[in-house]
Amino acid sequence: MVNVGEKRSNVALFISIVLGLIINEFIAIFIHSTDNESLVVMLVMNLGYFLVFILGVGMKKISISQLNVIIILAITSYGIIATYLYIQNSHYVQTNDYKYPPRFYYLSYALMIILLLYKYKDILLKISQKIHVFKCFRFIGSHTIWIYFYHIPIVEYLVPRNLPASWIYRYMLVLAIAGFFTYIQSYVVNSLAEKLKNKKISYYLKVLLVG
Repeated sequence: MVNVGEKRSNVALFISIVLGLIINEFIAIFIHSTDNESLVVMLVMNLGYFLVFILGVGMKKISISQLNVIIILAITSYGIIATYLYIQNSHYVQTNDYKYPPRFYYLSYALMIILLLYKYKDILLKISQKIHVFKCFRFIGSHTIWIYFYHIPIVEYLVPRNLPASWIYRYMLVLAIAGFFTYIQSYVVNSLAEKLKNKKISYYLKVLLVG
């Protein structure tokens, strides 16, 4: 149960995040119109991701009804913007085109997917266990940061952008290669950590290089 004080705090946090996202949109539009690559600009570019991070930190404190409201707003925002861009361009505009700096179109889509997965996580967990892919999902979830780091050079140097295949095949190929490198790293680091006598060093080694 969420008490009245927590509800007010959650509402205030949500309003602050929405205002922050609106400000972020104007900043993103300004940055997009310039070629400035200063450190300050690079930091400001990540404001949208920071706001989503703040929302994620407070997720366990919000009620089901508040979660539903945020999901509805995210779906509605994404739907309206996607429709507008489709009318303007005569084709569906990918959200990735609005990823750097993060625009409201990309963030609304990201929140829609993330929050729907969060809302139905228990059902998805049961399904993943029934079809025996839970271990795979758990590995990806536990090593997300390293899979992300590895995907950057893979996309840049191993998998050509003009590969004549659907984006889903390229996505699965990059995920598979990044997952393979991450698995090898995890195996090597865990094996090395088990051989170390200093448990403190072993612990931090696994935290830094495994997750």
